[in-house]
Formats: sequence, C-alpha cells, structure tokens
Amino acid sequence: MGVNNQLPLLNTKRTLQTLGPMIAMRRIALASTMALVALPSAANAQFFWDNAGFDTDQVIQAPMQPEQPRVKHVRKAQKPAVIKETTKPKGPVFISISIEEQRLKVYDSNGLYAETPISTGMRGHSTPMGVFSVIGKEKFHRSNIYSGAPMPYMQRITWSGIALHAGVLPGYPASHGCIRMPTNFATRMYGWTRMGARVVIAPGELSPVDFSHPLLFTRRPEVTASVDKTTTGNALPDLKPILNLESSLQPTGAVPIRTADASGTVPLSTSGTAVEPAKEQEAKSQSATPSADAKPVKRTGHIAAFISRKEGKIFVRQNFAPLFEAPVTIADGGPLGTHVFTVRAANDDPKAFQWSVVSLPPRQLSAAAPQARKHPHGERATVEVALPSPSAALDRITIPGDAMQKIAEAAMPGDSLIVSDLGLGGETGLGTDFIVPLR
Repeated sequence: MGVNNQLPLLNTKRTLQTLGPMIAMRRIALASTMALVALPSAANAQFFWDNAGFDTDQVIQAPMQPEQPRVKHVRKAQKPAVIKETTKPKGPVFISISIEEQRLKVYDSNGLYAETPISTGMRGHSTPMGVFSVIGKEKFHRSNIYSGAPMPYMQRITWSGIALHAGVLPGYPASHGCIRMPTNFATRMYGWTRMGARVVIAPGELSPVDFSHPLLFTRRPEVTASVDKTTTGNALPDLKPILNLESSLQPTGAVPIRTADASGTVPLSTSGTAVEPAKEQEAKSQSATPSADAKPVKRTGHIAAFISRKEGKIFVRQNFAPLFEAPVTIADGGPLGTHVFTVRAANDDPKAFQWSVVSLPPRQLSAAAPQARKHPHGERATVEVALPSPSAALDRITIPGDAMQKIAEAAMPGDSLIVSDLGLGGETGLGTDFIVPLR
C-alpha cells in the first residue's frame, strides 16, 4: 500500500523536469524578440565593447555612397507655334533665332508673322551665332555623318554643316549644331523662304525695327539706255570685279565637304550649282578678264553688300557670286558693331524702298550680356555695355556714290547691307552670302 501511494508524486517530478528546459527556451526566445524590436537596426547603428563594458551611447553611422554626377537638362515650358491666319507672308521673310529662349521667329513686311519653339546644338556641338542666309534647300535630305539621319525640309545656312530642318524637340538644346523645328512648322516655312533669305542667330531675341539714314537709298534710280564711257571711266576708278575672292577663302580642289548634320558632298561654283572639273578652269579664265566699261547691274537675283571695318572695303555679291568691291572711308571712333540693314518695298510706291535694321551684340559678349564683374567684397556687380548705334555707325562711313548707285539699280526687297568690324571669315566663300560669326 505504501509503495503505491508514492507513484503519483514521482510522476509529477519527472514531468516538471521535462517541461523546465522548454519553458526556459520560450523565455529566451521572447526576450530575444523584444530586444530586436527595441534596439535600432544594424544598418543604421552599431554597438561595441570598450574598456568600461558595453557602450550604448556612441553610434557609428553607416558610410554614405557618393552620388554619380548626372547631366541636368533644364526643360523650359515651350510655347506652341504661332502662325498668322494669312496664307503666305508679305514680301521676303527675315528669320531671327534665339539660343537662350530656344525660339525662332519669322518676320515679313508687316512685322512678326510666325514663331515656333526649336532645339539648337547641345554642349560640344553648339549652334554658331551670327549673320547667315539660306544657301541651299532640300526636302528630303539625309546626314552623311550620322548614319544617314533624316533631315526633312532642310534649309542650309553654312557649308560646314549647319541647317534648319524638322526634328525632335525635347525641350532643351539637343542637336549636333542644327536648328530643329516641329515638322508642321518646318514644312510651311520651307515654302515661305527663298534662296538668300536672311537668318540671324543670337543669344537673346532680336527683331527688326524701321530705320532710315541718308546713306541708304529710298528710291530706285532711273537707268539710262546709254552710258558715257568717258564719264564712267573717271567716276568709277575704284570699282573692280572680284577676281580671286573664292580662291583666297576656299580650297580650289574638288574635295567633298564632310561635316555635321547638314553637310554637303559636292563643291559648288559661285552661283551655287555643281561644276565639273573641266568646266571649272574655263569659268575661271573667263572671269579673270575685267570688264572695260562699268555697266549697270542687272536685276537677276538678290544683292548682298558687306562693309568691313577691318578690310576698309565694301564687298557686293549677287546670287552668291562676287559682283564688285570698292574702298570705303571709316572715321575714327571705336567699333562700329554688327548691323544688318534690310530692304523692303513701300506699300504705296513700287519704286520706293524702306529699311529695317537688326543690331547684334558685340562678339566678346555673345555668350552672356550684360557682363558680370566681381566686386572687391565678394559680390558680383553687373556692368552694362552700350551697343554701338546703327545710325552712329553709318555716320562714320563714306561710300563711293557710284557704288551705292550700282547697288540701288539692282536692289530688290529682301536685299541687305551688313556693317561689321570683322573681315571676311572662313565661312564666306563658294556658294554663300556674307557670313559674319559672333564666336
């Protein structure tokens, strides 16, 4: 009987001995879980032992990974293209392009006719700024450098590869130097322009304003049927045909031009058409014979004149071909600036002319105007730079009367006179008008 009464007690002790380790393990697991919740993540902080024991006050931040530099493009809110309701512009057009505003504007005889957002050259392929003209047009052109990239409705302004054409507009400068336009606008502008249409590219916006000056003719002179050789010979001693202008500016060999977006592959004659090597020498020999008499200039195409303070001459071209040159007298008084005077027809008289002018910023300020000069105390002070006035520039110039007479006889709306301190640059040559770069 005594042995049987002790059996339940022995079973209870054995059960407690078995459950004890399990309860202890559960308590350790619960404590570990609470510690993980209460303590910060190991990715944010680390604890370590020092001489005094476990230190919970000092925290070591995980090292930050440096960010990779990225090119940031500033996307400007682009205004949509605006075109007047009239079908075509009145008279020849004048194209003004702003690099900073990424905007192209078209002016006709009545003022602003149309405008559109554009995309110019990216960093490393910046679009050149200055005075240009349309020297070639092709509806379906392809680049011969960038894997035959399409350039629809291309209008060339230099033979070194710059043109206006339809393309993608991401909202910032993204081309290889050309001026991209929306396809719809490029299609319509292709029909508005003619060969020789004036194009001006500047940092800011430029718009032509009405202008008059005694040096600029306002009526077409009457051309007499007969010319007195004796009088003409005495009156025009300084007018002479251009004999070697192209040879001094462009290589004579028939080397294809390999350039950027709108590069050409055929050397051109002065008239803008391709020439055969055999006929090129014959044309040169014929042009090397100066005319004995000064004959009136025929109205066979657009006229462009360029007065260079550096050269001290006036150069005249017709249909991209040199016509004549003459010396000019320029009074002292500092830089003349760069000014583009454009002829347009008067509304009431077909023989009367009106003029407009656009003044470009000085060459050294083409990147940013006005200049910012650093103040001695660290602040930047803005220095305004006065641009030369077009009236003041013409006041200092004396042109032979017979030279202006010849220009006036052949002048048509859209023709232009450029005044600049610069000389004939490397872009002016075969199949071009006068190209005056700002940088």
